[in-house]
Amino acid sequence: MGLLILGAAYTVSSMHQTSVDAVRPRTELGRLVGDGLTVLDGLDDGNGTSLLDLYLAQAFHCAKDAIPDPDDCDEGRSENLSLKLESYLPIGAGYAIGLGNGAAVHEIYRLHLPQGEAVSTSRSIGLTWNLTFVASEFSCYEAGMDANFTLIPIDRGALSWARHANLTYGTTEVAGERAYDAEWWNVTLPDATRPAQGTFLANTSGNATLRGATEYGSCGLSGAGPALRAALREVLFTAEAPSVGVGSALRFDADLSAIAALPGVTLGTARVDVYEPIPSQGGTPDTWIPAGAAALTGATPQRSGTWDVEGHTLYGAHPALLRIPVTIGTESVELRKVMVVEVGLPTGEIPIDAPYRVTVQAWMPDWG
Repeated sequence: MGLLILGAAYTVSSMHQTSVDAVRPRTELGRLVGDGLTVLDGLDDGNGTSLLDLYLAQAFHCAKDAIPDPDDCDEGRSENLSLKLESYLPIGAGYAIGLGNGAAVHEIYRLHLPQGEAVSTSRSIGLTWNLTFVASEFSCYEAGMDANFTLIPIDRGALSWARHANLTYGTTEVAGERAYDAEWWNVTLPDATRPAQGTFLANTSGNATLRGATEYGSCGLSGAGPALRAALREVLFTAEAPSVGVGSALRFDADLSAIAALPGVTLGTARVDVYEPIPSQGGTPDTWIPAGAAALTGATPQRSGTWDVEGHTLYGAHPALLRIPVTIGTESVELRKVMVVEVGLPTGEIPIDAPYRVTVQAWMPDWG
């Protein structure tokens, strides 16, 4: 915080002078922005996550969420990150924030287009993001059905070993069971005690506590829920490879024959949504940052689709959620299955220490 105040004081005393009387501030502008990144990376939130990591995750949500959190975001920008950076910049200066993975830079926010010469400052960063990706088996449940959830712990972009998992709603906590031969966990809310609908908070614990949130609704499926569940568990959901390099493509396949064969069930267009390993918006259900999607098409219940992996995609474990919309009479429900795919370097190699760099481009309005 002291460096922030010092930087702001320096800005007031030296960088607000006219360009006629002062040395062009290019070098000092870059130094001040660099100092700001250093300070933010050196401070943490009390849980071991650096403020720079925390504010970058917020910045992704501000840029990508359909409904950004009004407490953290203002017109597409993270207020926390912007407030810190703007305390270093001269009045009227512009800036852009990006995260590079060594192959491409993902621009998270840009104040406005630069008016002339700009200076770029970057800093290497080891992201400490962690999360529990959680998804219910059905988007809505009818009376008489247990509700089932899959919990996937991800720490620093990698699947994390967790020794405990639970799901809470209100003051009720339900413990999870580890899935066979996997780091995943399953949680079942018995019909007799579960709420008809609501928001559910997930926690897995290993070396750190990894949090997540999801929700489901209530619907009447004309008693077809158990048959739908049995058919869903027969669905074969696969990827052509367990990993893919940035800039490449990955095909997903799903055999939906068991669902298509159910009487009175209309099968909609299924898709796979792939998500970045970025924490969800704090406590807000299903606010995962999308990395891409693949629409599953085909003339038969055997469907396939391709995910084109953008060059700036983050490395590591990416939850992939198969969404299968079906209609029974007038009721619609989305059925879901989860897998994880690894994203690596363009060569396909999964980096142990991902080469991330935070980049801030700044410019003065009178340059050019």
